[in-house]
Amino acid sequence: MTNFGSLLEDVLQNYTNVPQSPSEVANVSHQEAYNHYNQLVQQATPQQIREAHEQAFQQVPQSQRESVFASLLNALTHQGVNPQAAGIQGNYATPQNFAQITQYISQNPGLMQSIFGQGGVLSSPIAKMVLTGALAMVANKMSNRGGGAVSNL
Repeated sequence: MTNFGSLLEDVLQNYTNVPQSPSEVANVSHQEAYNHYNQLVQQATPQQIREAHEQAFQQVPQSQRESVFASLLNALTHQGVNPQAAGIQGNYATPQNFAQITQYISQNPGLMQSIFGQGGVLSSPIAKMVLTGALAMVANKMSNRGGGAVSNL
């Protein structure tokens, strides 16, 4: 089995249900989440990334969406990126804006390391919950299993 095949299998074995609370991803290390996410988004198509992030964000309770989106938006602007230049339409926590911001970040490796790396957004349990959900959805799409995502921990 190829390295990518092993990675995909590992992700699919460990992430199977969309988490409904941050406690469901408490056992996922920040580094593990970042490494899996980083490796999969490099292999996924932009459409797979976008769809997975939209679906993952839709699974998050409305009360938590604003917090996750604000964290990403603040991290992006802290890195000197104008959200409008990244394709973000307003400051609204919509699934489309979430997908756009995460797709933009994932297409810029240095930016992704700064925002999702150690001490970054994934330090927030809620953000880790959403991004591991997206991770599993990307893996499901890439394996042609459809559906979506996270933590069978």
